[in-house]
Amino acid sequence: MKISTLSHREDYVKKKRKEKIRRAVFFCVLCILLCIGVVYLLRRPSLRIDTVTLSGQLLVDPQEMTKTTLDFLEGSYVYIIPKNNSIVYPKQALVEHIRNVFPRIEEITISRDGLSGLAIAIKERGFEALWCGPEPRTEEVCYFVDSNAVIFAEAPQFSGDAYTVYYGPVPEEPVVGHQFVPSTVFQNTQAIVEQAKKLKLFPRKVVFDQSGDYKVFLYTGAYVVVSTKDDPQEVNRHLALLVNTLSDRQLQDLDYIDMRFGNKLFYKFKSASTDTTP
Repeated sequence: MKISTLSHREDYVKKKRKEKIRRAVFFCVLCILLCIGVVYLLRRPSLRIDTVTLSGQLLVDPQEMTKTTLDFLEGSYVYIIPKNNSIVYPKQALVEHIRNVFPRIEEITISRDGLSGLAIAIKERGFEALWCGPEPRTEEVCYFVDSNAVIFAEAPQFSGDAYTVYYGPVPEEPVVGHQFVPSTVFQNTQAIVEQAKKLKLFPRKVVFDQSGDYKVFLYTGAYVVVSTKDDPQEVNRHLALLVNTLSDRQLQDLDYIDMRFGNKLFYKFKSASTDTTP
């Protein structure tokens, strides 16, 4: 009886072991088939990104955007799954790549457009002024500057005085994508430039120096000296008070106005030999 019981137990254990092996083999085969199916699905041409639709652009070339996007999506993950598959394409990495290639883009949204397309919506940076190098020169290459003093694209040659031109320290090379001054300094300076426009002083250019001061040059040839430490509201108030006390002839005769001394300002006429303090 004992021998018979042991024999039955051994048979039972062997059957269980074989059943486990069969299950393991079945699941392995099933996983392999699933993997093959997924890879086959992801490699289907109908799911490969081959078209790019761009919207919101002003200066960005749609053909350049398409080429940049499709070139970035070439290649595969682990030599098997194509990067240009519309289901698993590297969306965030693509966003960063496009930002680097097109610094003029401020905002970007990417979404699928059908099974084999991408829809890219962008908002380009609005430009506030031009930056044309560390100091005025005869031949200049100028760049667009946004509201945060970020240099984001080379500008075409402009004629006339439609835009205020800034000169200041050269940022890192290449200059595109970098600030030429801190954003707060630029915004404060822009506030003073706008005040000068309202007062019909017609500012033409702003030149920063290494000391933290800058000069706002007017169409008459006169200039206003301001420190980056000055409160722009106080500068604007004092500037308005001075302009309102001077005649048109005196404004034409101005040589410079120095705003760097708090509640006092100094100015000089071209026809005078000494400074004047109101």
